[in-house]
Amino acid sequence: MVLGTVAIEDPALLYVAVQRFGPERVVLGVDARNGMVAVRGWEQTSTAAATDVIARARDGGVQRVIYTDIERDGTLSSPNYDATVEIAATGIRVIASGGVATRANLERLAEIAGVEAAIVGRALYAGTVRIDGPDEWWIEPAKDGIGEGE
Repeated sequence: MVLGTVAIEDPALLYVAVQRFGPERVVLGVDARNGMVAVRGWEQTSTAAATDVIARARDGGVQRVIYTDIERDGTLSSPNYDATVEIAATGIRVIASGGVATRANLERLAEIAGVEAAIVGRALYAGTVRIDGPDEWWIEPAKDGIGEGE
């Protein structure tokens, strides 16, 4: 399950979900604008830094976050690599979202330790990223030690 605004506004609910369903089944969804968490369908920007929210969630047992950079989402302008590095540095597994335009963008994201996947949306519709078969879906991620031995 992916928990977004509700997890930001009621972190206790997130921790209960992790305990009840297990950390592999609960993903925190964080949307951010200029590093600050946005909630309620991006309508409101909070005063909470995305890295702080994610670090607290990690401390509460969350293992994975879908991180969306709102300013890049749907723009085909390339991901916000610097923000993605900051998020990954919290020690949580990252699914990066926002701005992917090319396979090269995906390859660069894969080089960031802690990034385990990326969401590709508009690039598929626009045809700037093509995935002709299952062999093209996999890009070897960076070796980072997160989750190894589990």
